[in-house]
Amino acid sequence: MKKFVLATAIVFLGSASVALAADMAIKAPAPVPVVSTWTGFYAGLNGGWGWADQNDWTFGNTLIGSGGTPSGGLFGGQVGYNWQMNNLLVGVQLDGDWANIKGTAGNPLNLRDGRCGFNGTPDQSVDCITKYKGMANLTTRFGFLPAPDTLIYGKVGINWSSIDFSITNDIGNSGTCGPVPGTPHPGYNTNNISATGLTAGLGVEQRVWDKVTVFGEYDVVQSGSGSTNNFWTGGTGTNGCTANFGPSTTTLKPLNIVKFGINYQFH
Repeated sequence: MKKFVLATAIVFLGSASVALAADMAIKAPAPVPVVSTWTGFYAGLNGGWGWADQNDWTFGNTLIGSGGTPSGGLFGGQVGYNWQMNNLLVGVQLDGDWANIKGTAGNPLNLRDGRCGFNGTPDQSVDCITKYKGMANLTTRFGFLPAPDTLIYGKVGINWSSIDFSITNDIGNSGTCGPVPGTPHPGYNTNNISATGLTAGLGVEQRVWDKVTVFGEYDVVQSGSGSTNNFWTGGTGTNGCTANFGPSTTTLKPLNIVKFGINYQFH
């Protein structure tokens, strides 16, 4: 009788163990699939600051001045599309900004010759001005998601920049040449170019609310190699004067840009 009771107990406990294991197997949570929260279109706004080393002006083979150290703000927007693959991301982005990144080479010694292509009689002093008025970038982004809501990315692409090269004339001894003292005179001493170059950058983007993200990035822009400016128009003084500005070439240095912005994701 004792052996029968013992055998029955063993069978019962074994059956209970099998049932409990089966029940646990059924209730074990399934692996959570990776949910794509970054795939889709997005649009947003950005603002920042840009600066560069001195832009050299040459007249013939002679260095005649440096266009200051360009610096200033920019503001604009961006649109793009992301594809998320697990914790990797690739995307394309188009952005555009208005800019006021300007550098002016002062003339502390009141030099009246050999600046910005000036080759006339010494009756005025001149300054060299380089100004970025706006730019656009078409880039590809490559990113990594260390956490579901955090993106670290790099970008590379093409830049288009609108740049003014100007001369500011300060009326000198005779006062017969040049526009209003200290004021760039449109059409007299400003040339504009549309430069094409390369851009690359690094950034971090963070989701802060459902479909809203914020980002910060550092970019480098090389807007072509430079521009040859032909300032031949001549003066506008009361007595007039001969054309007294010759061709000069401005060599552009890489432009550094720090941007911060916000995006809204349409998904």
